[in-house]
Amino acid sequence: MTVASAAVSSTDFLLYINDYNLDGPGAKIDALLALVGRLQSRGVPIDGIGTQAHLIVNKVGGVATQLQRMANTGLDVAITELDIRIAKPSSVLCSPTSRTTTTLSPRLA
Repeated sequence: MTVASAAVSSTDFLLYINDYNLDGPGAKIDALLALVGRLQSRGVPIDGIGTQAHLIVNKVGGVATQLQRMANTGLDVAITELDIRIAKPSSVLCSPTSRTTTTLSPRLA
């Protein structure tokens, strides 16, 4: 089924473009955002951007900025996968909730 026929055939689902390694600045997220802009300008139905976040503890500093860049497109943003790699043994294991809260707490405009 093509994107166009899927959009016409049902309003019961949303169409997302989904990729991985969008958590930090670089060519990949720049290219994805440029693609989204081109799709939007051509009237291609797209409802959101999905990101597969494969993170490393204490190395998640750029995530909030990249999520905001995706939100700035005006589309929904979804974290479609989330895993946070930790070293073993780690004191982080004592408080996994605080790490998750720190990673996901920024609110997007």
